[in-house]
Amino acid sequence: MRRQVNSGALGSTRHKTYQMGRSKRRKPRGSKPFIVVAPPLRPRMEQTIVPDGKAEIELDIVRRAIKALSAAGTLPFHLVGEPVQNPEDDWDFSLPTLDGTQHLDLVEFAPLSRTAGSYDRVPQNRNNGDVADDVVALIARKEARYGSLVQRRVHLLIYTTDWRLTPPVRVERLVALDLSRRGTGFTSILYCSPWGSDLAHASILYPVASAAFEGFDEATVREEWTAHLQWKDPNSR
Repeated sequence: MRRQVNSGALGSTRHKTYQMGRSKRRKPRGSKPFIVVAPPLRPRMEQTIVPDGKAEIELDIVRRAIKALSAAGTLPFHLVGEPVQNPEDDWDFSLPTLDGTQHLDLVEFAPLSRTAGSYDRVPQNRNNGDVADDVVALIARKEARYGSLVQRRVHLLIYTTDWRLTPPVRVERLVALDLSRRGTGFTSILYCSPWGSDLAHASILYPVASAAFEGFDEATVREEWTAHLQWKDPNSR
C-alpha cells in the first residue's frame, strides 16, 4: 500500500509518496510541551504533537531529524534520495546513500520500567549518569538483538516522545564519549527530540571526533542532576 505523506524531512512542503507496508498500530507516547519565542519576543506554549500509529511516529521522527540536521549543515546518512519506510518485519527504513542502500532502525528512549510502565509517573528530576547509562543500555540491547551489524551498514535513530525523558545535551555527550571508547556495530547513532509541529533537536552520538571531548568533565557531569520544568504559558488565562 502506498500512502501520501508530507515530505518535510528535507524542508519541502510538497507531498511525497513513501512506501508503507505496515498496518497502523497505536503506540503509547508521552507529551512534550515546548516554549516557542516569537516576535515581538512574547513566549507562547506550543504542544508538541506526534502521531498515534507506530509507523506514523517513526516517519515523523525521521522527517524531523533529517530536517534539523540538514538545517545545521549536516548531510544525514549521505542521502541521495528519500528514505523508504519498510514493512513491519524489516529494517524500519531503507536509505539510498552515496555508498548504496543502507538501513535505519528506530528505537524510543522510554525507560518506563523505573515507573511501572507509566508515563504519568516519570519524574521531572533525574541524575545525568543514570540517564546516560539507560541510553547506553538501550543501544547495547539493540546490538545484542541484531548481532553482527558492520557488514549490513545499519544506522540507529533514538528518539523521545515525552519532555521529561529528553536527555540534556550534557547527557548526549556522556553517551557519545562512551560510544567513542567502546565502539559500536552501528554505522552511526543519532538522537532526535521533536519540538512543536515540525521542528526537532537532532544530534549525532556516533561517530564523534575525540577532539569534541577535550575539556569535558565526565565525572562532574555524571554527578549532576537535571530538572525538566514545565512552564505555564504567561499569555493563557
